[in-house]
Order: sequence, then C-alpha cells, then structure tokens
Amino acid sequence: MKRLFTYFAMLTFAIQINAQCWSKIASGSGHTLAIKSDGTLWAWGYNYYGQLGDGTTIDKFFPTQIGTATNWQSVSVGYSHSVAIKTDATLWTWGYNASGQLGDGTLVNRLTPIQMGIETEWLTVDAGNYFTVAIKGLGTSTTLWTWGENTYGQLGLGDTTNRLIPTQVGTSSSWKSVSAGGNHIVALQNIFGGTGTLWAWGFNSSGQLGNNTSVNELSPIQIGTDTNWAIVVAGNTHNLAKKTTGTLWSWGINFYGQLGIGASSNINTPTQIGADTNWSSIISAGTNHSLAKKINGTLWAWGSNSNGQLGFGNTSSTSVPLQVGTDTNWSNQITTGVYYSTALKFDGTIYTWGSGYSGELGNGTINTSSLSPVSITCPPNLGRNISIIENNDLVIYPNPSTNGEFAIQSKTNIQSIAAFDIFGKEINVERNNNSYKINASIGLYTLKIIDIEGNSQNKKLIIN
Repeated sequence: MKRLFTYFAMLTFAIQINAQCWSKIASGSGHTLAIKSDGTLWAWGYNYYGQLGDGTTIDKFFPTQIGTATNWQSVSVGYSHSVAIKTDATLWTWGYNASGQLGDGTLVNRLTPIQMGIETEWLTVDAGNYFTVAIKGLGTSTTLWTWGENTYGQLGLGDTTNRLIPTQVGTSSSWKSVSAGGNHIVALQNIFGGTGTLWAWGFNSSGQLGNNTSVNELSPIQIGTDTNWAIVVAGNTHNLAKKTTGTLWSWGINFYGQLGIGASSNINTPTQIGADTNWSSIISAGTNHSLAKKINGTLWAWGSNSNGQLGFGNTSSTSVPLQVGTDTNWSNQITTGVYYSTALKFDGTIYTWGSGYSGELGNGTINTSSLSPVSITCPPNLGRNISIIENNDLVIYPNPSTNGEFAIQSKTNIQSIAAFDIFGKEINVERNNNSYKINASIGLYTLKIIDIEGNSQNKKLIIN
C-alpha cells in the first residue's frame, strides 16, 4: 500500500477499493464467508460440497460474490456447510447435507443459499461439524433450536437421533448466546442483570464440556455455579470463555497448547489463562489453535502453528498467548479455521494467514501458506445486469499482482482480454498457457474480458 500511495490519483482510488469494505467474517475447515459493509455476501476456499454457495463445486481462490442480495447480517461456517441470517431475521443454509444439517427436511446438498422455513425471528446461528444450532427470539423470549447430526447428543435433545428440521432444546426461553464445536455445544443463559450461566452438552472425550468428566451429555447441563460469564466460544474439542472481570478461561483438549495455560495436558474444567484482566470479548477457538483480542486492540494467538496459523512469521507453536505483530487496530471480528486464521481491522480490511491449500486465504494462491497476516483486496460487486460469465464467478488472481502476472478462474473459456490504464490507454496483454501478463508499472488497471459466448465483463487489477 505504501508503494501505491506515491502513485497520484491511482493510489487514492486503490485505497478506496480496500477501505471500508468488510464487516463480518467466518472461517471453517477450508472455506470462508464474509459480508461487506454494503450487505453483500462473499465466499472463497474449498467448495467440494457447494459450501461457498455460488452454484458450483469449484474451489475459489479469491472472494466471490454470492448472489446479489444486500441484506446479509451474519454468517457461520461448519465443516462443509454454511449458514447465515439476513437483516429480516430469515435463516439461510447451503452446502453439505448428509446429516440434515441444512434443516430443510431433506438430505440433499444445496449449491446456493436456500431459506429455511418462513420464520423471521432468528437472532443467531452457528454451524458445527455436521449440525447447526440457533437462537430464535420473540419479545423477551429467546429459545434454542438444533438440527443435523446427533451421534454424541450434540443436539441436546436427550437422545442420539438426527434431526432434519429445527427442534427446540428444552423449554428455557432465556438463552443469551450459543457456540457449536466439532461435536459439542456451549452456551450461556441470561440471569437477572444480564450476566450469564454456563452450559454445555454433546461429545466429551477430552473434557470439552467442562464438567470434570469425559462422559457425553445428551441434554444441556450447567457448568459450575458462576454467574458472571460474558461470552463463550467452542473450538473443535476445546473452548474459550471470558468473564465480566476481563479474565480469559479455557478447557478441553490441549495437545498443542491451545488452552494457553503453559502446559499440554487436557483440562476438564474451566481454567484461567494467566492473570490478565484486560481481555476483550473478541475470542475464537479453532481446531488446534486460539486467538483473542485485548481491549487495547492487540491480537494474541497460541496453540499449534504447523502452517503459520498463529501469524508470527514462523511455524513455532506456543502454549501461552503471544502477540501477533504490533498492530493495535484489530476490530471485533476474528475467526479460526483448521489450519488458518482470518481477522478484520477497523479500516474494514481482512487479513488472513496460515494454510492456503484450497484457496482459503483468499489471496489468489493455492498450496501456499502465509506465515504472517496478509490483506485481501476488496473486489468490486457484481453489476445489476449479470451475465452468464458473472454468475459463474470469474475471478482474477493474484490481485494485487506484484509483477503484472495474473490468472483467471472461470467456468467458461476466455475468448479475449484487453487491458486499460486509468486514462483509457490500452496495454498489451501477453498470454502464456493459462496465465497472463501486462507489462505496466504499479497502479490500477481495468481488464475487459470476453468469453466464448460473447459475455463481457470488466475486472480491476492492482499492480503493487
């Protein structure tokens, strides 16, 4: 970005492309969903089951817009399915559905978002491995609903029978928040004054329920008697939680030090991480690593770092929280995938790091890891007159390009490409097999791409 800043008007436009772009993110086993500040939905990464929602099963290596709706509010990513809520409180699901995790009453995979039912009372939703949990609200009543796989009792319904449609968990109407792990759920219930009690159920092989046993629970059980829990999040087999005192707590599997307590043995009851009291409510637990933000805006990470998912610039793991870089402008969105991490800064830019095996970093690369956070360019939205080529999500990558070289991802064959600078001057495009190159200096360029069916689309390419 500093190099672009010296390039007159081109730079000003380039910064505007990145700034104020993203507002929400969610990462899973190998794919990521994000919502722009304009309410549009975007996805990238692994797409074998259609979990990106773009109507295909083709991996995407760069953010790809999902439809043209502008009223997406929140998103969550499971192992191979996706869920989201719109601003009208409707619930939408797509991707893998072999266990009924989409909640539409079928076992059919969905390649695009479909509305689940007609209810307009959904407040929050979270996706586990092959199940989903959500809170529905009406007035002061907040009820809990689950569906999908129930092998370990993770649906909290007192049995191990899968459900193909949302089913209410118990009769409580005071659920505050909920988080789905790999095969377990943790949640908070409201009590007088707005503080919360801690609850858990499902798979408990590593003590992830926090009840001092390794026995599965088929229904919600309260964990301890404390009433000052502020937030709790579930990882695959471990959890993080923050109290109103500003202290951070963890429990569950700890083979890679993901509990952050300086040891590697499993812990089956909530245990405080260090003595700090300045943790924010922005925390995320992945498969083998964890992230958390402090109230001063700094980002901290711990656990496994085999693919650079901690963002330290190396692959050294740690069993205690260490700061990621020196930045103090991390915002209220951080999320952990299996081997990668994603986070937002206050200026609306997304940063990703760790494994990029299936394009989950969203920076146009595959089979490549990033050991430190790298920003993702904010792509332009689809136009109102969407052609066939746009519906198939034509993507330019890498973007930004460091030397003018780029490739194109599209379901249809490309017939011709023309490149223009900001003054409209055409620049020669060289082709070498499946890659292209324009010999130009740093700046912003427009690519006019025409496919074999005659569909035309303009894309922006940044060279930095």
